[in-house]
Amino acid sequence: MRKILLSALTSTILVGSSLADGPSPVFNGFYLGGGLSYVKEKIKPAISYTVAGQNGRTNKSESFSGAGIKLFCGYGVFTYENIYVGGELGLGIDRILGSNKNEIMESGNNINYSIAARLGYGLSNILPYVKLGYEGRPSMKVFNTFNVSRNGYIMGAGIDIGLYVNIFLRAEYVHGFGAKSNIGGQGTFVVVPVSAQGNAKTSSDTFLIGAAYKF
Repeated sequence: MRKILLSALTSTILVGSSLADGPSPVFNGFYLGGGLSYVKEKIKPAISYTVAGQNGRTNKSESFSGAGIKLFCGYGVFTYENIYVGGELGLGIDRILGSNKNEIMESGNNINYSIAARLGYGLSNILPYVKLGYEGRPSMKVFNTFNVSRNGYIMGAGIDIGLYVNIFLRAEYVHGFGAKSNIGGQGTFVVVPVSAQGNAKTSSDTFLIGAAYKF
């Protein structure tokens, strides 16, 4: 019993010492990484339209999902004790697939970019953080004619886990707030004339698992 208590006390002291040493240096400085992502997008239209002389209106949300890859690079430092501050750039490509219920939305390969600020708190080799930034994506089309913006602010949270002096793993979730797009005018849907009036708004949820190398 005495040996068990002594062992537990020793372990507690070692853990405490590790945390007291401060956050791992793997998070300080420049880094470059990449990972696999899963993306789910939603578009919420409120559009009145006329196709081939037939009037209609759509206001049902539609979801699209897919997978992709993303590269990211950034710089960060611990400013006050364990407080981490940094900035990050991202570039990715994903393949979005969806069931176009009304055959009015299109999806496909998307190249996206992002810029964000990160704020975290270092606990030894673990860095939980939040991020806030902006993401740009190609426009989505309604009736293959009218553009719906997918650009907007992003907000998310994640955790970096240091493995070695220069390598860390990452798990992250980011929500994208797409801007509302006004839609109006005339065009051609396949070979049929179409006119539409209204607006549409997009949003996205992205899950990422990856790794990075610190220089």
